[in-house]
Amino acid sequence: SSDLDPVFEDGPLGPAMPRSRTSQELRDLWKKAILQQILLLRMEKENQKLQASENNLLNKRLKLDYEEITLCLKDVTMVWEKMLIMPGRSKMMFDMEKIHKAIGQGVPRQHRGEIWKFLAEQYQLRHPFPSKQQLKDTPYKELLKQLTSQQHAILIDLGRTFPTHPYFSAQLGAGQLSLYNILKAYSLLDPEVGYCQGLSFVAGVLLLHLSEEDAFHMLKFLMYDVGLRKQYRPGRSEEH
Repeated sequence: SSDLDPVFEDGPLGPAMPRSRTSQELRDLWKKAILQQILLLRMEKENQKLQASENNLLNKRLKLDYEEITLCLKDVTMVWEKMLIMPGRSKMMFDMEKIHKAIGQGVPRQHRGEIWKFLAEQYQLRHPFPSKQQLKDTPYKELLKQLTSQQHAILIDLGRTFPTHPYFSAQLGAGQLSLYNILKAYSLLDPEVGYCQGLSFVAGVLLLHLSEEDAFHMLKFLMYDVGLRKQYRPGRSEEH
């Protein structure tokens, strides 16, 4: 029975007779129903957050599911961690000898993405005016809204990029979708290079340790600041 059904009460002359609920009782019942609905909506929202969080954790585990050649020692990991948590690190030049020594001893897998960002910061501090070759600095989210003529070539290569790695193996799973987004965005940012075979492996490695947008910015840094795009420009094969 519903809370809104009539109330039956025993009278002095026999069986219970139904009576209508008072307006106050009805108000209380509606208030209770509304509060329950609000609670259900909150629970649903929290469940969605939890699902998203679990998916993120699952993706992180999938990303780092590859075999290390050599494990990084705890002492070396601590050296990196001290540099990473240094206040104001993005504006501070660190001792390059110390950085080179740490790189030689190993870059811990769990901090690899953050360390790459740190190394990019250090490079840019020492090379403050890189040649951007008339690069248009279009925001990543704006690039994702556009169409690319390279779509077919990118889609074909998605399944060929680290096909045995669990993060990329699912057809149009999280890994392949993020990889497509990055390659599409870069092809729009740099029409001269556009998309060419091999670029997906660079982007794929970055994606294993960085968020999608951070991986895109790191790819842009490698191509323009470090000069990797020279290897991918049209006519590169004729230069040798």
